[in-house]
Amino acid sequence: MAQKKPELAMPAGSMDALKAAVMNGADAVYFGAKKFNARITAENFSQEQVRDSVDFCHQHKKKAFLALNTLIKDSEMEEAIGIAKEAYCAGIDAVIVQDLGLIKALRALLPNLELHASTQMTCHNSAGAQFLSELGIKRIVLARELSLEEIRKIKKSCKAEIECFVHGALCFSYSGQCLLSSFLFNKSGNRGMCLQPCRLPYSLSMKGGGKKEGFLLSMKDLMTIGKIKELIDAGIDSFKIEGRQKGVEYVAAAGRAYRIAIDSCFGEKKALSKEDLDFLKIAFLRENSGGYFFGEKERVFPATPSPKGIPAAEVIGFFGKRIKLRLHENIGRWDGLSAINKDSVQEFNATKIFKGSTELPKAFKGQVVEIETGKKPYLEKGQQLFFTSSKRLKDFAYVSIKKNRQVRYKLRVIARSGEPLQAEAEFSGKKVKIVSGQVIAKSTKLHTEAGLIEGKVFKASDFFEPGEFSAEISGEPFLPLSELKKFKNQVMREMREALFSEYRKAIDEKEFSEKKKALLSFEPPIEKNSGAQKTAVFADSTSLLEESAKPADTLICHESIPQKEIETLAKKLPEKQIFANSSSIQSDSELAEFGRRFAEKGVKVVCSNLGALQIAIKGKASFWAGRELNIFNSLAAKLMIEKGAEMIIPSVECSLKQLKEMAFGERLAPLVFFYPVLMTSKAYAKQISQGFCAEAQKAYAKSPDFKDCTLKDRKGFEYNAVLDGKGILRLYNPMPVDMLFELEKFSGFGAIALDFTATSKDEATQALRYLEEKKRGGAPKKEFSKFTRGHYDREVF
Repeated sequence: MAQKKPELAMPAGSMDALKAAVMNGADAVYFGAKKFNARITAENFSQEQVRDSVDFCHQHKKKAFLALNTLIKDSEMEEAIGIAKEAYCAGIDAVIVQDLGLIKALRALLPNLELHASTQMTCHNSAGAQFLSELGIKRIVLARELSLEEIRKIKKSCKAEIECFVHGALCFSYSGQCLLSSFLFNKSGNRGMCLQPCRLPYSLSMKGGGKKEGFLLSMKDLMTIGKIKELIDAGIDSFKIEGRQKGVEYVAAAGRAYRIAIDSCFGEKKALSKEDLDFLKIAFLRENSGGYFFGEKERVFPATPSPKGIPAAEVIGFFGKRIKLRLHENIGRWDGLSAINKDSVQEFNATKIFKGSTELPKAFKGQVVEIETGKKPYLEKGQQLFFTSSKRLKDFAYVSIKKNRQVRYKLRVIARSGEPLQAEAEFSGKKVKIVSGQVIAKSTKLHTEAGLIEGKVFKASDFFEPGEFSAEISGEPFLPLSELKKFKNQVMREMREALFSEYRKAIDEKEFSEKKKALLSFEPPIEKNSGAQKTAVFADSTSLLEESAKPADTLICHESIPQKEIETLAKKLPEKQIFANSSSIQSDSELAEFGRRFAEKGVKVVCSNLGALQIAIKGKASFWAGRELNIFNSLAAKLMIEKGAEMIIPSVECSLKQLKEMAFGERLAPLVFFYPVLMTSKAYAKQISQGFCAEAQKAYAKSPDFKDCTLKDRKGFEYNAVLDGKGILRLYNPMPVDMLFELEKFSGFGAIALDFTATSKDEATQALRYLEEKKRGGAPKKEFSKFTRGHYDREVF
């Protein structure tokens, strides 16, 4: 069987970037609307621009994907559905989604709309892929942290197509599991607002000594241009380029390079040139690696979090306002250069180039030249300079977007006084009749002639190129210029609708509205809960769970607790519900073991990833939906309940106001005490010695759950960094979210939960004592002071 050529999916944050993607080799282009996309700070597209983008892609026989890949509040759900509906009617090929509630809505209201699961859904195992496939997802954008072998297994296990990022920026945390920007700045990556604090410098120290400083959370960029054949052999259906916040040059360079690399694996003779690779690096690229595909160790610690480009020159001296350079590469006037210092980057342009007294438009590799830069940067002799932009690349990129495929059309205009203005257009075997709503007046002075009509109406656009024009004019008609402009727009609009009629989708608006109203109508929220509120406690030791038994009804065991200890705990406390908590990250083999240990033996489980959820559903186990599933709205909660969830721990990014407005309050168990996991990362799995110093590696060898790593930011805040026995790093907030002193605000929910996983024994004991006293109706005194309300009193952006 012949191998299938993978699709190349390119990013677009603007209309010019979209054109660059289409004209430089993309098979599909993905872009965001003005709201609800994971790159909300990109230029993005209005509703009209979404339609333009869909049509432009289809004109060139490419696919168009709309990203609606953020978490959606109940108050926003109707608007998000509306954006998806308009895109569907325009002919969008797929919508990329993160929110489980939005998936439920779109499957119910637009069953023929193709849905793709965003990498924000953290799908990283076969069972998770099966869950999404059975939910109606056509394509899954997998977590970036997977090896090629893991991808092969997932591909074989489910019916959905598989898409993987092959180039661009990498996140330190698993996408969908990062709360660092959310808790630091109230700007959430799950809402498209990430401020990238991972790109800042940090210091890391160990209790037993040893320290590391630098960009400890900053990832090298992903580049797989030299490994395309291996990726194709893994069976990946779509290669995705990251970069909706990047410019036209980046999109053009990446599209061209990866198009050539893919095609060369299928018999195309064209090969990548040095210039293609140089353009790729100059456009925007930090130090790079093959990411997680090939088991590389060095994924973290670029010298700078800024783009580095390629080496351009060495500073060998200074001459007045000029900088003397020995060139490593050809350089042209207005090329962008950078100088990298310890924790900053200077960027500037070569505004003039001189060889002696002669000014040059460009100079060549190996030459010694002098340049002027406008405002002179602070440089030192011997310092290396790097390309950050190239005028040649810019010219290439902007010339490429003008190579448009327009449809040639003929237009015949009929202008008779006393009748509406009419036109007949012919193109691509189609005939369109356009009738203006304005009746033509008879001229009292000068009548409108054919030349004026042709000049104002017979125009080119992104889609059409003028061919032949004719006009029938009678009765001395008079047409104001404003009416001719309106008519031109009408002609273009109706021709365009005819051109793309095969892509347009029609829906019954009344039926759609009624279904949407029914879907979004819920019983009154938490006031309807009349049962006694339960208390659940998470902990990573059976001794602490035993201590929690007095105020708690449900005890949830960390995955690290041995099965025998859990069984012993259940025998000691038969009146309590005992649960096993799955990890947020589990490989196929770990999931299989989790199923054997718990789900298949009738032990109740908390599902913290999509794979564990699938295992619990298929095994008909009793389960709760964990906070890591990002249940953010009523529809997502309803979906979990329909799948069998007894209780739901909602997203910790929900405000208390949001939770109180959500339906199914009797099935919600918000966390009232916990240390938020700000990042969940695999970046150090094979880089412990380089990332956490030799001391940490020795400590890790002695104790796989070594917890004595402290990460400090520039403001002095310290974060507990826990590296587990599987190489997964979890970074915890410096302070707990503690709402125990305002527990009355959580009345009406079916349960409350406390998580002592990253809590000291003393702090957990104090919290339990406080909770017991509070439950007895007392007024306990708070013994510990440093805490935060998290997002409970401030809605996340």
